[in-house]
Amino acid sequence: MRILLTNDDGISSPALEMMRERLENRGHEVFIVAPKENKSAVSMAISLHDGVKVKKLDEKTYWVDGTPCDCIHFCIEKLFKNESLDLVISGINMGSNLGYETLYSGTVAAARLAHMKGIKSMASSYDQMHPSTEELELCADYTIEFAQNYLEENHDGYFVNYNMPSPIKENLDWVETKVGNRSYDNQLNQVACEEDGIKHYYYEGILKDDSEDEHHDSVAIRNGKISITKLKAI
Repeated sequence: MRILLTNDDGISSPALEMMRERLENRGHEVFIVAPKENKSAVSMAISLHDGVKVKKLDEKTYWVDGTPCDCIHFCIEKLFKNESLDLVISGINMGSNLGYETLYSGTVAAARLAHMKGIKSMASSYDQMHPSTEELELCADYTIEFAQNYLEENHDGYFVNYNMPSPIKENLDWVETKVGNRSYDNQLNQVACEEDGIKHYYYEGILKDDSEDEHHDSVAIRNGKISITKLKAI
């Protein structure tokens, strides 16, 4: 199988090489095409006005000075223009993508665009911003095990948003979930200094999650289970 790995955390994410090594050990041909820098929360943005710069790092690794969706466009329209891709895995993302976060997430957006282009795709996220190497290894094993099963399924009409709880453990249960009510009350806080009449604000999100339905994605994570959500493009 030819598999593309991408993300919104950027080309330096250790999860990319970890996933590639494990997938290649299973006999797959694996490419990495990821943003040059962290591009979290850009959703399906593309670099419409700036254009896209691409650097080839080796025969199967590229960074794109743009968004996760720029990465997908480059792969489909240039890198694999006359070839096929069997699967796109976006992630493993550092931090979960649950509830309304799925609308903002660059990780989910890359999987969504690949699905729109007719390629089997999944987003994978871990509910921890700073995981240890051991945690990431277990997350990679879970993700690849699911990906193997997903490749064998009929995927018409959906792609998958896959979230793993923290702390990650062996032999976790999983739940097929739906998008829950998790969101943020974002408070724009002003930085103290002001110069030439320009005020600088930054986001400080306050998590809101009153979901109680056990089939909501955030509730599954809260209960220590893996959340598997089938999403449509629109």
